[in-house]
Amino acid sequence: MIRKILKNNYLIIFNFLLIFSSQYRLLAQETTFESEIDSLKYEYYIQLPSLKSKTLWELSTILSLDESYILNKQNFAYTDYAGLIKLRQLGITFEMATAPSRQKLIKSAQSPSAMQNWDAYPSYSVYLEMMSNFLVNYPNLFKIDTLGQSPGGRLILTGKLSDNVHTNENEPHFFYSATIHGDEVVGYVLMLRLIDYLLKNYETTAEIKSLLDTMEIYINPLSNPDGTYRTGNESVYGATRYNSFNVDLNRNYPDPEDGQNPDGKTTQTENKLMMAYMASKQFVMSANFHGGAEVVNYPWDTYYKRHADDEWFQFISRIYADTVHLYNANYMNDFENGIVNGYDWYTISGGRQDYANYFEHCKEVTMEISTEKMPDASELPAFWNYSYRALIAYIKQAQYGIRGTVTDQETGQVIESEILIMDYDVDNSQVKTNQNGFYIRPIVAGTYKIIAKAEKYFSDTLEVYLSDNYSIVEANFRLQKNANSIENELLHEITIYPNPAHNFIKIETNNQNIKRIKIRNLQGLKVADYQYKTIQNQYFEIRNLPAGIYYLEIETTKEIIWEKLIKY
Repeated sequence: MIRKILKNNYLIIFNFLLIFSSQYRLLAQETTFESEIDSLKYEYYIQLPSLKSKTLWELSTILSLDESYILNKQNFAYTDYAGLIKLRQLGITFEMATAPSRQKLIKSAQSPSAMQNWDAYPSYSVYLEMMSNFLVNYPNLFKIDTLGQSPGGRLILTGKLSDNVHTNENEPHFFYSATIHGDEVVGYVLMLRLIDYLLKNYETTAEIKSLLDTMEIYINPLSNPDGTYRTGNESVYGATRYNSFNVDLNRNYPDPEDGQNPDGKTTQTENKLMMAYMASKQFVMSANFHGGAEVVNYPWDTYYKRHADDEWFQFISRIYADTVHLYNANYMNDFENGIVNGYDWYTISGGRQDYANYFEHCKEVTMEISTEKMPDASELPAFWNYSYRALIAYIKQAQYGIRGTVTDQETGQVIESEILIMDYDVDNSQVKTNQNGFYIRPIVAGTYKIIAKAEKYFSDTLEVYLSDNYSIVEANFRLQKNANSIENELLHEITIYPNPAHNFIKIETNNQNIKRIKIRNLQGLKVADYQYKTIQNQYFEIRNLPAGIYYLEIETTKEIIWEKLIKY
């Protein structure tokens, strides 16, 4: 706990020393250093001496530690050229090392047929063709969501699998995502093979048919394509951990403890696209695949304190690891026989796992599935044979727990609501209904009092009993309209929802025409400006605003109205 509290103070001192380092010494080092490195200017893999935890925190903005460092195997880390210079400034010795993606020749598939035995890494064009073939061959079970393009112009894709794939149903939404670090590619191939397996077995395997009939499964095989194909689209050889702007995407998400930009860098395009996508889908559960160790890492990564659902996270992590062990007892057994709390392993800021749990109310873990980040392609079928049953067992967990709908007592219309467990939820562990008024709350067995809260409605409470960790109990709410809220809405003719808000707000008006909306901070400075004709009766984004109190300056055809907005 103490080490986490002192982290920011260490960083302040560290940056102070960097600023006032001798300029003459820096120039001399750069001149000497140029002759010691190769021509690779975008990412360096280095070996460091054993450093104290305090020093590692001080270096956290310029280094990404390899998992092998944390496992006390070999002290490797990633950095960029500026990071190397800063290490030299501080007098920290290091040696250049060969990156994992350059340590051996890589078998690369140049056609979908070359992936038939799943013992090769696909080229970028083969990846796109495979996704397209899934769509052509299974149009009723599979669709492609294009999140957008990476800075390098490559597509970031997610496949949706469900029996009614073109309909948004009241079913659990589950998400797998891989290769946020571009050189950790085992998950990339396993996710492509999982798509293939689910589609091919839908008609013949009852277990798979049941999954796709009762769930919406989303799989993103490659979330950092620029890193994976850094040296060209033909092969993953030379892949980098970072994206094309030399940013570690798994240190670049907003952090529950360390704020909007914990790494001191702007939120990267890949992460902005992923954040918008996760917000739109409201996933119940997810997992993010990495390489470098063999363990399921559960939240928090940034907090010393435990997650409200710590017991449940350990339970689902054990399901994954224990299922793997049935087929290979020597695989996925780092730390506590295959599972570990993130902070207990090593604390990071800006990770996607904590972002998903805190900001999107999605129960996510990080799965480290290969000690070697880019093993020989011939080993990929073995990883699949050890893992695919565990992958399916983990998906199933999104079905269990408390579920239901929230509707208006008089009209029956669905209501966007927040579902909280009394004397249980903390640190945004609550869940929210989706656009259909449907929610699922994964939780361990027990008796709970559940509260449904919605803007302009009276809250309601139900008590439920969940008999075991593999059961489902329904808790449906019918909320009554708050008359005072109705009167206030009619008086001002404008409704802001939600307030407090986190990612988006919606402004509705009864009969006034709104021309423009400005958001000002407490000092009166304008921080956002919207032409209302483009957003009328729609949500618009405030996720990039720091938490705090703001004022909405709403210009109508009749007057200017000021309303307070709380951003959390």
